Amino acid sequence: MKLILDYLAHWTAVKGNQVFISENGVDYTFEDIYNQVQKLAFILKENGVEQGDRIVIFVAERTQEIIGFLASIKVGAITVQTIVRSWKFALFAAEETQSKFVLTVDSMNTPANIPGDLILIHYNDLTDHTEKYTKREYSEVATIMFTSGTTGKPKGTMLTHQNLMTMGTRTKFFGQIDEQDRELVNYPLSTTSGMSPLHAHLISGSQILLIDTTEDPKYFLSVLASERITGILISPWMLKAMSEADERLFIRVMGKLKYILTSYTPIRPKLVKKILDGLPNTIFCSYYGMTEASRSAYNIFRDNPDKLACSGIASPDGHLKINNPDHDGIGEICMKGPNTLLGYWNDNAATKLVKDEDDWVHSGDLGFIDEDGFVTVLGRLKEQINIDGWKCQPKEVEETLNSHPLIKTSAVVAVPDVDKYQVVGAAIVLEEGVNPKSLSEKIKAFCKERKADYKVPRYIMFVDEIPVNTMGKTQRIKIREDMIAQFEITLPS
Repeated sequence: MKLILDYLAHWTAVKGNQVFISENGVDYTFEDIYNQVQKLAFILKENGVEQGDRIVIFVAERTQEIIGFLASIKVGAITVQTIVRSWKFALFAAEETQSKFVLTVDSMNTPANIPGDLILIHYNDLTDHTEKYTKREYSEVATIMFTSGTTGKPKGTMLTHQNLMTMGTRTKFFGQIDEQDRELVNYPLSTTSGMSPLHAHLISGSQILLIDTTEDPKYFLSVLASERITGILISPWMLKAMSEADERLFIRVMGKLKYILTSYTPIRPKLVKKILDGLPNTIFCSYYGMTEASRSAYNIFRDNPDKLACSGIASPDGHLKINNPDHDGIGEICMKGPNTLLGYWNDNAATKLVKDEDDWVHSGDLGFIDEDGFVTVLGRLKEQINIDGWKCQPKEVEETLNSHPLIKTSAVVAVPDVDKYQVVGAAIVLEEGVNPKSLSEKIKAFCKERKADYKVPRYIMFVDEIPVNTMGKTQRIKIREDMIAQFEITLPS
């Protein structure tokens, strides 16, 4: 099986002076990237990085992140991705994975409490470095991405080279990507949404334009209007926001795209039809999965006009099934194939909860599969919150909230949202005598310093006590209903 470094070497030899990555007005050719990968690999080896070592990637720019990933796997190391841009999370990730190394840059403002046995490798050293590491070593695991897992504590998901290559190959297939394409990418490599485009375009010998993650639809539209872009991976929420921000501009700039890929949040059929009608020449494809089994199903909507509400059919070389279906065929959606995780790092118990003895990954989603093989997601088996495709466990947000000195206890629920499917809502009991006035924004800021933005509560409701049933279980449905009433939340139609 060819791996991603084989493709980088191939395209460097075939068309090394052609642009592969653009970021912040700077173009990097295939040769530029390959040379910097070899130089950084030499620096990693000089600092003692060996095959199988974990190295936390904590840098400032996406191109640095890509070069750091490629250099690390060149020396046989396993990258540890940091979705939260903070030293606190980087140090947590290093401790959880027993990483001895952190790749960072001077601008990341190294704190004073770095463990003495943790070796910091500075990306900035590339500037004056000339020697290259031309060998290649190999570990089965390529990267560890953190996900909420099944208990609320972030889990290190071990993804192999085969997993990543499968994601890239499937992404290429979904968008029919070829050498002429140039994709706008605003996701970091710490997610499969960022890693898959990298692999797809290195396989294809095409280009990517990297921009910072944004929730500004007008900015997204302005970039599309000013750049030569042929495809994007974008969230359903951003698609809807862009179409509403400036519909004429949306049709004009999106109409030039060859493909639009989006994750299944779910995406609403009304929006799908609007895009199909407005962009008659564009491939519009939604895919379904999770970090542990990314891109397990896909739906090219124009080919399936009667399946607009479906999550999709099994991806090439993949399989879907419904576990323990009821009399209506509804049960837990399970996925199998070369895209499924090897396991959670150093956590066999959690691995067994998500991946069974027959290698089926259990999604935690309820759904059914129709006579044509299309799966439809109906909801969650448990309490996990789905924010525009990002997953969040209530427990992990509650732990952060409960660490606030003014909060006695809390309960987090999924609140329905017209655009993002669900958002985080929190019922909070304050310590005795604390005035809740003006506290909501301060509590949100407290969470934002410690959690990814999508895990920060959108709604905060102060209560005297958390409602529980006779068994002492939190009544999340009641909290959700009270929150909907208090904030007059519009329910999705």
